Amino acid sequence: MWAAGVVAVVLMSCAVAAGSAKVLHLLPPPPADGSYSAAAASRFSVGAAAFCGAAGLSAVASLPWPVWLPWVGFAGLGVWLACVDAVTGFVPRLVSQVTVGVIAILVIVQAVVESSPVPLVRALVGGAVVWLVFAGLWLLARGALGFGDVRFSLPWAMTAAAASWQHLVLAAVLGSVMALLFGVVARARGAHAFPYTPGLAVGLFTAAVLLTLQQ
Repeated sequence: MWAAGVVAVVLMSCAVAAGSAKVLHLLPPPPADGSYSAAAASRFSVGAAAFCGAAGLSAVASLPWPVWLPWVGFAGLGVWLACVDAVTGFVPRLVSQVTVGVIAILVIVQAVVESSPVPLVRALVGGAVVWLVFAGLWLLARGALGFGDVRFSLPWAMTAAAASWQHLVLAAVLGSVMALLFGVVARARGAHAFPYTPGLAVGLFTAAVLLTLQQ
């Protein structure tokens, strides 16, 4: 199934490269007079496709079939969202909602293939808990954390928990560390705010690789 995973990742990367700008043009503009124009350039599409492909390949290489199914799905949609957030400061709401649905479907497929409801239960419980934590942080942060980060946390946590609780915990730790590092760099460049989702995305796939190396 490794070869099938590689094919799936390649097709996903091509879809990102071909459809990124088209999707952004179809989306309603972000609030506060924001714009997705910085992510509509062709070089962004190519760069985002490369990041999505790298994330997907790392998942296929570090996770067994069918565990990598939701991870490849998140590599295509979630990593793309993180790339958009990195250059625009916004996480498209509609695509975030679609990502939740796609990840849920892929986790269900994983559970069916494994003939066990455990991955689905973990994904639902882990996703709900993490979403509540982020929602609480959003309420306390008073603008330091955007609600786009809260929406992003749900499919992100569902993906991690579908593999194991260890993947979710390590991804949360690494994701927070990566996000803080990105924040330090952003503040050093004079930014008053920084996107949190790229750090979460990097932490997610790094956790999968590290847990595989420990086995």
